Amino acid sequence: MTAPSNEQLRSVWNSTVDWYISTAETLTSSIYHSLLPVLNLKNAHKIAEAACGSGKGISILLSYLPPEAEVWANDLSDLMIEKALERHLPRTHFIQASNDALPYEDNFFDRYIANLSLMLVPDANTMLREAYRILALGGIAVFSVWGRRENCTSVGLLDKANSEIAGEDMYPAKRSPFYLNDQDALKQMVRDAGFSKTYSYYTAAPQGPVGVEESLNFFSHFPKELIMKSQNEETDSRILARLRELVSEISEREELLMFEALVIVAHK
Repeated sequence: MTAPSNEQLRSVWNSTVDWYISTAETLTSSIYHSLLPVLNLKNAHKIAEAACGSGKGISILLSYLPPEAEVWANDLSDLMIEKALERHLPRTHFIQASNDALPYEDNFFDRYIANLSLMLVPDANTMLREAYRILALGGIAVFSVWGRRENCTSVGLLDKANSEIAGEDMYPAKRSPFYLNDQDALKQMVRDAGFSKTYSYYTAAPQGPVGVEESLNFFSHFPKELIMKSQNEETDSRILARLRELVSEISEREELLMFEALVIVAHK
């Protein structure tokens, strides 16, 4: 299975930055909230955030930090960094860089946060080693990735519709973003990168806003270039029509679409 290159990732997120902020950011921020309690932030001074996006997470993070703490945040999308800078967040330094080649000194940070990016980078092992490199001894890192497919009903519906209409899995030639969702295997990867202790848990958040049309807006603008092979316009239209039926069924049962994440906490 092939993984997207950093240049492909930059292009995808540059092209979907407005969709991300208006539609997906609420969901990713909900997952972000659940990462912070495990970081013992009251004792943090230098925090690295990888793939910071438009900076929404940092606006949450700052309220947890002591007044002297500073944040260094990177994203490979220059347009995401522009949006983050528009927030004028205090004590925060933004830089355009990829997660696997960070421009920081060894042992510089005491905390590291990577929310929902490890499963997208070209090489997760390289990103893990880079996180280990920049953390000081005693530092804590937290990584979240897509969780169990059966508990990610939001993305699961897109997968189901694609399989039914196109007659194949949504990830026929590309690496599935679910590929890191084996809890024990991912913890071993983190330990192989050098971390001494690892802890894990699952967390989940509803996909908002609620409603058939709102959910379809989320799906219709989802950056499918990351995960799906190209479809023709007629096939995409049929997939969206099937999605409407599936989302309507969920809505009629008065249930919410959910997104689950697997979280790994790692100590150096």
